Amino acid sequence: MPIDWPSLFQPLINLLALVALGWLVGRLGRHSEELTRGLVYILMRLTLPALIVVSMQRPFSQELLWQSAEALVWSLGFYFVIAGIFTVLRPVLPVPKNRQDLIQFVTLFGNVGFMGFPVMEALFGRESLFLASVFNLPFNFIIFTYGVILLRRSGRNQDSEPLAWREVFFTPIMISLVLAFGLFVGNIRLPQPVLGFLDLLGGITTPLSMITVGIMLARVSVRRSLVRPYLWWMAAGRLLVAPALVILFGLFLPASSETLWTAALLTAMPAAANTPILAAEHGGPHEEASQVVLLTSLLVFLTLPILILLMGAIFQMPDFR
Repeated sequence: MPIDWPSLFQPLINLLALVALGWLVGRLGRHSEELTRGLVYILMRLTLPALIVVSMQRPFSQELLWQSAEALVWSLGFYFVIAGIFTVLRPVLPVPKNRQDLIQFVTLFGNVGFMGFPVMEALFGRESLFLASVFNLPFNFIIFTYGVILLRRSGRNQDSEPLAWREVFFTPIMISLVLAFGLFVGNIRLPQPVLGFLDLLGGITTPLSMITVGIMLARVSVRRSLVRPYLWWMAAGRLLVAPALVILFGLFLPASSETLWTAALLTAMPAAANTPILAAEHGGPHEEASQVVLLTSLLVFLTLPILILLMGAIFQMPDFR
């Protein structure tokens, strides 16, 4: 079946327009720090968990269960491979020694919540968020354990507060993932009034998240983000190396097209939006963290279409229905 490229790329244009709208609002000063924190709170604790639950309200099937296991294996494999590569290549990384842990953090953790899920939904519909949610399942555990260790080392701050395990296991997103997957395995359908409400609430995630990303980007200096060469190496790790590894392994390892596209797109997202927050909290280089988030968030609208073209040329288009 031929690929309808205009229909595939139109959602990316819409997402870019929403980010530009948020950036314009931010540059005009029509926001406050409290408003941004409020938007993030609504997204991460209300709308995104609702969207996850709705997207995983699928009739139970062995095929979907197998795809879930496959996506989980690919997700864990990605984290282990990236960690292993950086351990081996650390002596020759083209970044300052005190920023080698930051580049590993940036390559490992992408902006799945704010951009990954909206991109998947825009390109392939809400059904695609089932596998996206499963693929993202290890994210919270790894970012708040190994990720925090990387940030503490990058700032040489070993005296931070100990890890709060409630931040790992008891976040609204993690709870919604476990609950939604349990409903799927038990083949339990939520009552229509509840499902309709969650669908309405989750439906605002994509536009609100893109506008919020734009507002956040408006607060970071573009010039400083462009003039530090090692930030470009960090951007390359996140936007090029990570999805290239998925494509490479996809050529040699058996996997469904749904899993491959999910893994490639989610690993091609910009640096995680909470990178600067976590860096500041744990004594890491939060200024560079903010700048690499900005740089990758700008470049992703150039690299993502190229990735989609490449994936379409190599692998079969997925069918998430």
